[in-house]
Amino acid sequence: MTVAVFDLNSRRKALKMPVDILVKRSGVPRPTVFRILRGNTDKVRFGYVQRVAEVLGLGFGQPALDPEELRRQEAKRKARLLRRLTQGTMGLEAQAVSDEVLSELEEMTIAKLLAGKGRKLWSD
Repeated sequence: MTVAVFDLNSRRKALKMPVDILVKRSGVPRPTVFRILRGNTDKVRFGYVQRVAEVLGLGFGQPALDPEELRRQEAKRKARLLRRLTQGTMGLEAQAVSDEVLSELEEMTIAKLLAGKGRKLWSD
């Protein structure tokens, strides 16, 4: 299992996902996540390893997504959320924003999130 665990840690680094975000999203205790990432899995439940793998886009029985594609999907999800929030706020103030402007803002947000170190991309 050490080889697979090593892949989980390199996958996390490729995704630029901080460990604290991995802990939060997986629901696995922090010390256990560190054990999994270091390869000390002798006393770790398989379910914990599975949850960590799923957060990293490596679900069992499913094809693995390319790390850059997974990062892009997360950036797009977050940019769409910000777009909806902006649109809703502007609507409350009766200052509607055109779809073109919102689309441009969405693309700019995606680019900024992908260019960053990862914390803003993966944080909630």
